[in-house]
Amino acid sequence: SVEVAATESLATGPYPDAVRGAYVAVVLLTFPLQLFPVTDLIARSAGPGAARRDAVVRVFLVLFLALLAVVFRHRLDHVVSILGAAACAPLALVVGPWAHLAVATTAAGRRVDYFCITVGWVVAAACTANAVATWGDAAS
Repeated sequence: SVEVAATESLATGPYPDAVRGAYVAVVLLTFPLQLFPVTDLIARSAGPGAARRDAVVRVFLVLFLALLAVVFRHRLDHVVSILGAAACAPLALVVGPWAHLAVATTAAGRRVDYFCITVGWVVAAACTANAVATWGDAAS
């Protein structure tokens, strides 16, 4: 059978251990970079001097998500579902219109951006609530 975390399904030995080590290195080195666009937008809107606070928030977010992954490693599919709903939906549906606000030249364009941002947050909240509500219903 294949485990939820694919690296748990690997055999033991030096080669599978090297694959696990490479995977850990890739995740540790790329995950903070994936947070950069969103945290950069937040820092810009917070004004000057927010860089240090932004870095601290990013570090704690990464540590919190790592803790969640360790604690729920046997139910990682649920964690990914909640993270996808809570983090990826806003990234896909909110960040684009939010960034467009900086270059929107008409009031109508800004209204459309605010509408898209509102819809994005509603979708993110609904998806997150659904993921939390159906936590116990899943097969794993």
